[in-house]
Amino acid sequence: VESTGCGLLGDANGDGTLNVVDIVAIVNAVLSGDNLEEISFCGDFNEDGTLNVVDIVGIVNTILGS
Repeated sequence: VESTGCGLLGDANGDGTLNVVDIVAIVNAVLSGDNLEEISFCGDFNEDGTLNVVDIVGIVNTILGS
């Protein structure tokens, strides 16, 4: 996983670990709109400028080693 200014791509909560907590943070941000800008910076796993299900799938695949 590539490092960025925030640590790891997909590390939405900034704890330095890519895990299910990041997925939950991204889902909550997308559904509620809360902290969307903050979560988008680190949560945008594929770096396309949009926080969406594609980022979640990428994180899940990385966690599962796919």
